[in-house]
Amino acid sequence: MRKVSVIIPTYKRSDMLCRAVESVLNQTYKEIEVIVVDDNDPDTEWRHNTSQIMERYCGNPRVKYVCHDKNMNGSVARNTGINIADGDLITYLDDDDIYTPEKIEKQVQYLESHPQYRAVYCGWNRENHDFIPEGEGDLSFGILSGTNIIITNSIMMWKDDCINCGAWDISLKRHQEAAYFLNYFRNGGLIGRIDEVLVMFDTTDRTNVSDSKLTEEQLLYLLKKYDDIVQKCEREKSGSRNRIYGCRLLGIVLPYAKNNCYFKAIFKYIFYFLKYPKALLWATSNYIEYRLSKDYSKQSR
Repeated sequence: MRKVSVIIPTYKRSDMLCRAVESVLNQTYKEIEVIVVDDNDPDTEWRHNTSQIMERYCGNPRVKYVCHDKNMNGSVARNTGINIADGDLITYLDDDDIYTPEKIEKQVQYLESHPQYRAVYCGWNRENHDFIPEGEGDLSFGILSGTNIIITNSIMMWKDDCINCGAWDISLKRHQEAAYFLNYFRNGGLIGRIDEVLVMFDTTDRTNVSDSKLTEEQLLYLLKKYDDIVQKCEREKSGSRNRIYGCRLLGIVLPYAKNNCYFKAIFKYIFYFLKYPKALLWATSNYIEYRLSKDYSKQSR
């Protein structure tokens, strides 16, 4: 039986951590280890509370607890977990979310029966809405254009591949999943899917939400770092670059508007429109069509 290591980074959510850990320990698949990586600063209430919670697992051989010397971010925490993992397979879980009981068992069975895939992802539920995967194989274009979303909690991967793809980009505080899998696909990796909801998201705590400026900086970093993949997508299908840039640039503008920074949102839209007019026109028309369809759906109920 393959051993699975489940890495749970935790930061400022000690009150939710126990629920996440228990959802792993209560899996139908028993050959597991839980690695909790405490990313709180040492002299804080959060570190103290997290340490107290983890004391209840000190006699459990299936649970490892490791503390950072200082807050270093989620990517570093996941890399810490990979480095001390004993499992053949790696999965991840955020400290405020949970697995359904058969999540690990079903993903192990999938990878063992589909050797062409070295990674697999599943569906998830957020705010009572199910999200079911649609793509498989090399999803580079889907990730860059926003048409395929792979959530960290939903994946399972062979440990060797976690290491070979360069692990997690420690310069990123957001969009880590995108960078992680773009590296994986760049190295020739393929991903399979399970068309079931096996992860439940809790969105009640928004402690770790990034600001609009950080979102902008990190999206621009992502586009620059993976320009070779953007160009490859364009060679394979004309118009791909506009779709990718349109999606990502609109993803820069909208957070400013959602945070009530309307003047800055307008300024950013004009600024990027002058640089990438076709991309933003395409993205804007699609976004308006999407919003209208959602509003019509609500009215027709």
